[in-house]
Amino acid sequence: LVFDGEFNLKDNIFLYSAAEMSGTTGDLCFDGTYFYIPYWRNDIDKNRNDVVLFDTRGRRVATYAVDGATHIESLDIVGDKLYASFINYIGSSSQMSQVYVLPILTESINMKK
Repeated sequence: LVFDGEFNLKDNIFLYSAAEMSGTTGDLCFDGTYFYIPYWRNDIDKNRNDVVLFDTRGRRVATYAVDGATHIESLDIVGDKLYASFINYIGSSSQMSQVYVLPILTESINMKK
């Protein structure tokens, strides 16, 4: 949803339907050009995340795999860095998370050591 400075609804953007993407989504972020939506591919593997980029017209631009960590809870972009917060322990409450700094996505990333 797009609001003006007084929180009046000005526009809306449709990004995806649940039938198009399988998994659990986290909080999205926007860098002024693209929306970044993380989703945990719990249909494939508990350590598989995809970060999907959409443009402001709601078109899917790219999908990047971020493997080796648990569910991405949220993303944020500051300058040329992408911050991803991961839930530490699957099956427990979301009380602990780790934040990783990733390069701006240009290819898939494997975080396994």
